Amino acid sequence: MYGEDAELGYRLGRQRMVHVSEGVWVRHEGSASSRMGSPFYESRMVVAHWLLARKLAKNRFDKGVLYFGRAIILALRACIRAWRYRSGVPLKAYFEGWRIAHLHARQIR
Repeated sequence: MYGEDAELGYRLGRQRMVHVSEGVWVRHEGSASSRMGSPFYESRMVVAHWLLARKLAKNRFDKGVLYFGRAIILALRACIRAWRYRSGVPLKAYFEGWRIAHLHARQIR
């Protein structure tokens, strides 16, 4: 699931989620939107995760835990994708995404 899907599910709650029944087939086109690590995709994925963490946090403790987890996981993700694609784009995008998300957070306070 993408971040917006996870956030929607969180808002709707367990009783309002829809589950697809047997016999339904979905074909996933791998890396169709990411274009194998484009700068835009990589940075916006980081932004989305930071903003989602801020949105889901119920208090300062939650926010700290969610931010700490994102910092570790997103940095690890960037390292793995940089190695996988043999490119520094995911690493640069990690820092750019962090910058964009925190600028956005300051503007909406």
